[in-house]
Amino acid sequence: MKRRKRKKSHILEKVVSYVALFFVGEILFGVGGYFCIMTHLPDAVGIPLMTAGFFLIVVFSCTMQGEYDRFISRRYSGRPVYRVGRAGVREKSVKIFVDLDGVLAKWDAKVSVEDTYAPGFFLTREPEPEAIAAVKLMREKGLDIYILTCAYQNGLAEPEKDAWLSLVGLSDIPRIFVPYGKRKSDYVCTADASVLLDDYSKNLHEWRAEGNIGCKFYNGINGTHGTWDGYSVSCGMSAEQIAEVITAIVRTQTGLKATA
Repeated sequence: MKRRKRKKSHILEKVVSYVALFFVGEILFGVGGYFCIMTHLPDAVGIPLMTAGFFLIVVFSCTMQGEYDRFISRRYSGRPVYRVGRAGVREKSVKIFVDLDGVLAKWDAKVSVEDTYAPGFFLTREPEPEAIAAVKLMREKGLDIYILTCAYQNGLAEPEKDAWLSLVGLSDIPRIFVPYGKRKSDYVCTADASVLLDDYSKNLHEWRAEGNIGCKFYNGINGTHGTWDGYSVSCGMSAEQIAEVITAIVRTQTGLKATA
């Protein structure tokens, strides 16, 4: 009962945030249009307001597209979207979980914690093209792939990451949002060993401690302490090479028959 109430509360929060996002965008765009047409301040006030409003409307549209794609994926293919709890992901035996920040999206070492709370931060991350292409290749091969990423519970991080995934062509990939500061391994439960592609060694060690398989993504700014001794790929590899390594790990460790 408590889990059901938490689920309903989470859905209500998302609906409220999406509606607010849309109406704020509409209001800004409308006010900006008024200043452009009815006043002599189009450059100083009107255009910036219309730009901000248009930006929010685009975020809303991309987010809604991602929500729809995930609903269709879950409704017609049996794929779960995301769940909070130990039994969140089940079905099938072999799964590949891919981190977003620092793997699919490039990370800037100069960014401060305060910067990550700013509106639009996660929506404007630069894509890691080879990692994104590798995910698409593995999906084409029929591998069971999920996005597993941490997110602030501030009403911004989740919809922005949803919209970002739509912009880079990964809207159909189911995703799991783990509250920031929580262990990823606590939010995924599978019957058989699963693979995690992540840039953070702490996540990988926790993942491996649960009997799963970790693969570190070296993105050019991590790996300075040398604490990870398991499988790895890097941003300097091609999409085909990254997909080949992950596919080989799955094939070797779980016995899944997959072709490179």
